[in-house]
Amino acid sequence: METQNNAPYSALYKYYDYLMRDYPYDKILAYVTPLLGAGGRGLELACGTGRFAVALSKAGHDMSASDISPGMLNAAVRRAEENGLRIMFCIEDINRFKPKNNLDFAVSFTDGLNYAASEKKLSALFAAISASLKRGGKFIFDVSTPYKAEHVLADRLFFEDEGDLAYFWQNSYRSGRVGMRLTFFERRGTLYERFDESAVQHFYQTPRILELLKNAGFRAFALDCETFKAPRKRSERLLFIAERL
Repeated sequence: METQNNAPYSALYKYYDYLMRDYPYDKILAYVTPLLGAGGRGLELACGTGRFAVALSKAGHDMSASDISPGMLNAAVRRAEENGLRIMFCIEDINRFKPKNNLDFAVSFTDGLNYAASEKKLSALFAAISASLKRGGKFIFDVSTPYKAEHVLADRLFFEDEGDLAYFWQNSYRSGRVGMRLTFFERRGTLYERFDESAVQHFYQTPRILELLKNAGFRAFALDCETFKAPRKRSERLLFIAERL
């Protein structure tokens, strides 16, 4: 059996938490949460299944969150409900992000901003986030680096078989972008149902990201996501801490 759907990430949301199981959620939360202060009004962009939005809501923030995928958002709503939390979720593409009102902070993790489709789109996003924040408001996000695109993801095939679930993940690297094609096989009794998914991530050099943030009215710096120290040549994911001036 083969299943396809035109909605964004209509298959990926089912396996997202499994695929992201090695992401350092707790480590990043422990670093970021003190930077956000107490009781602020916050937004998570490209929230996926809502793990960060739920954690920040539990920490006392008034959270809203957005994602392009209805499936991801449905999973995020369930996570919030299971934790007894009221979080506003909405469908929104970061490439068409519209300014919000009077936010204390905005965040985006797990490579959300790698889906900004061009430098022009990334610049427009930074400007819209800046317009959404109070003076002194924080914008904190991570991105996978060009080094990771070229040396870790590039033109590689990943495969995993867990019995009830198997998947193939094929990457294609071209000039600062990685096209990803994923095929999942999920056991349904004696048969396997197939789900296909595709995505494209874009990778931007650190000095250019910092320049675009500055142009949008931010003071910002970058850290290696593993060490929370200065970026290294081989850093695979960076955390950006920006403050609206």
